[in-house]
Amino acid sequence: MKYFYNLLALIVLIPFFSSAQVNYKAGYVIGLNGDTLKGYVDYREWDKSPKQILFNSTATGSGTICNVANCNGFGITGYEYYRKFVVSASMDKTQPTELSTGLDTSQITDTAFLKVITQGAKVNLYTYADGLKQRIYVAENNGSPFELIYHLYVNPDDPTKVITVNAYRRQLERLAVIYQPADEQLKEKISTSPFDARNIRQIVNEINGAGNYTETVTKSGGGSRFFVGIGAVNTQNKYSGTVFDGQSHSSFYPNFDFGFDFLGNKSIGALIFRLELGFTGNKAQFSNLTVNSIGESYNSKLSFNQFITYINPQILYNFYNTSDLKVYAAFGALINYSANSNKNYTDLITLGTATNLTYPDFPDLNSVYFNVSAKVGVVIKNWDVFVGYNPTAHINDNYGTSMKASQAEAGVKYLFGIK
Repeated sequence: MKYFYNLLALIVLIPFFSSAQVNYKAGYVIGLNGDTLKGYVDYREWDKSPKQILFNSTATGSGTICNVANCNGFGITGYEYYRKFVVSASMDKTQPTELSTGLDTSQITDTAFLKVITQGAKVNLYTYADGLKQRIYVAENNGSPFELIYHLYVNPDDPTKVITVNAYRRQLERLAVIYQPADEQLKEKISTSPFDARNIRQIVNEINGAGNYTETVTKSGGGSRFFVGIGAVNTQNKYSGTVFDGQSHSSFYPNFDFGFDFLGNKSIGALIFRLELGFTGNKAQFSNLTVNSIGESYNSKLSFNQFITYINPQILYNFYNTSDLKVYAAFGALINYSANSNKNYTDLITLGTATNLTYPDFPDLNSVYFNVSAKVGVVIKNWDVFVGYNPTAHINDNYGTSMKASQAEAGVKYLFGIK
């Protein structure tokens, strides 16, 4: 357990590293007077529209805060762009498990940075996400944005039915009639369009007409990379029940792994899904000598080897995240496939003459068993140095006895380039 507590201490300390990190990208802020100031913006993986950002005239240093009180907008050149607006925001929930009973048309007025999706000669498209949901806005001729209306609610007269209000289609149809009155195919597309920003972006682009719009879609998007690694695993085997009760045995084996990282935003790389396939081993030995009241002695021995192939899907988050140095924690599931060999359980019974008894069917070692994993690591350039702990997992299937294995590991991976 000491490995687990040491790892837990590292995980607790890691968030304190994040206060010093920045991920500056070339960009700009728009002042309240409309002037554009070029410099560098601390680019983060925003799952919600940011309330404030860090801006600096150089690519290093602490910078200054840009928020809705002192900026009219900002951009990370080639990535994301935001403009400040005062908007009405719907407050009904659209998650299937959180729907209201009856139509909820409540709204609030908010000053927020809207993400620019399309800038067009006729219509602009924006999105705004908070902790409640994502909203989609359009604006005509650079006017004030208005929200595209979409509601889901439980029918108060029949709680088994959900009613959908697709008012956004009528709003888009009005724009299509004004700016593309002869395009019947566009009107048909709008009449069946789902409510999502990617689909509505295509419709807004057609409303603007070919060559009359600019998409400001993040150029980086997701990415992936391949890695290979090597390390060492210390497995602690513990026996409970019958002859070897309370005994433990540890073994060290090399560890080889490879896999893929999938990055939600490869320009930031803060949140990563890692899929790892690896190979290692385990070896255990237990022994016990007892003598009963009539002088009969029992010399019991148990030993076995395991070759283990494992699959380890993980969620990895870089708490400290710069281009040259990252510090992360990763948590995941562990699926182990074990090829068991050299299993030997014997009792040497001695009373005058020796009798050696073997038990080939005991213990019944599992060929598949499950666990969880936790790791912390440091990435320097393309090198990932890590330590990890996999808590106790049951490795046998026998009534009245229990063998458990926990693992502490350390190693290094080489991360190939992101694609």
